Amino acid sequence: MSGKNKGKSLPIEAPTDKPRLSDAGEKLLEVLKVPELRAQSVTSICQHADISRDSYYRLWKSPDFMQAYSGLCKDTLLSFALPASQALGKQAEMGDVQAIKMILEMAGVYSPSTKIETTVKHDIGPNLLELYHARQRAIE
Repeated sequence: MSGKNKGKSLPIEAPTDKPRLSDAGEKLLEVLKVPELRAQSVTSICQHADISRDSYYRLWKSPDFMQAYSGLCKDTLLSFALPASQALGKQAEMGDVQAIKMILEMAGVYSPSTKIETTVKHDIGPNLLELYHARQRAIE
């Protein structure tokens, strides 16, 4: 070992799937975390994020930003899913049959079925015997 690093361990970064974002990307993602701001105009979003419109549009073309935004959307969706699933569980505990069925469907252990009975009558023309007799009459 050479003089400077002797006895010191260098920090090792663990590999991560987290996308690397620019400062503008981080700022925009922070603004997009607020659901009320997502529906605003591009100009307003850029002002809140303190980025230019050019940066805004450039970021939406970036695979790293898109991956980060997709992760943000999934996290947001999951944050709403937990309270909804807890409420559904409470409904099931109170004996709500529809809630019980929904939980069992989500778990993959129940699949609703519908029995449909149909009668179909096809007119496919004369049978072979009728054709034979008709042919015999035509020859006579």
